[in-house]
Amino acid sequence: MFLTTSVPHSHASADIDEATWLRLDALVKQWIYATISPGLAQTIIKPDATTQSLWDRLSEIFQYNKITHAVYLEEQFTSTCQDAFANVTEYCESLKNLVYQLTNVGNPVS
Repeated sequence: MFLTTSVPHSHASADIDEATWLRLDALVKQWIYATISPGLAQTIIKPDATTQSLWDRLSEIFQYNKITHAVYLEEQFTSTCQDAFANVTEYCESLKNLVYQLTNVGNPVS
């Protein structure tokens, strides 16, 4: 995902004045901070950071953790036992959820 709010005003649409551009940039930054955990927000927060730099930092954090998370999810998938669930439906739903999560981290189940 590319956030255009970080593009310097000189590259922005000529229809948007600088004050509007800065207001939109601040709005997107607030949205980012409001939708992530407080701990993660503390990790990426920097004075005078652009929206793009915040987004890039988040991307780095999640890409770095992607492999570790995939290994964890694979272990969960392979060690899930049917007897830990009340019925087959719950068991299958749990496996399906793990399959979706593995796909989301770029490690789909064959």
